[in-house]
Amino acid sequence: MRYLFIICLLIMSCTLEIDRFYKVSHIEDRDVLPLIKPYFLWTPIPSQTLWHLDLKRPLGIYPGNNWAQCNACRINVVNRIIYGHCMPSPSNAEYYFAIAPDEDIEKVTKSMEEWDTFLKERNINSANLFDVLSVYKLFVKDYQKLPWYNQIKKK
Repeated sequence: MRYLFIICLLIMSCTLEIDRFYKVSHIEDRDVLPLIKPYFLWTPIPSQTLWHLDLKRPLGIYPGNNWAQCNACRINVVNRIIYGHCMPSPSNAEYYFAIAPDEDIEKVTKSMEEWDTFLKERNINSANLFDVLSVYKLFVKDYQKLPWYNQIKKK
């Protein structure tokens, strides 16, 4: 009987609250920050303010571009929509992204206005963003500190 109780506890603990995907902060030599499964930010350089986001499809906003990755410095997840941007620098172009995994939408644009319109249509304030590194530092201490934690909990 005691073993049955222990087995039940183990099964319950494995199925409670949240997918393991949302608890992982490091994969191989990269720091990772989960967004909405299967999307996450990553960086190979600890304490880096510039993070990378892998996409399913090529960006297509630059001629001849076949890469499917964008950079993120500021991020948020609202209504299960991932959105953010990174300010331009000599090595980074300025662009804005919004991803709705539940709708299979990956929108990347150079136009802030187009990005903002897309988000407003979904009742999202584009100005409500978090610094990626600050969020990561909180997440490493406690995965429940993710600003979008309530959107990733199992129902």
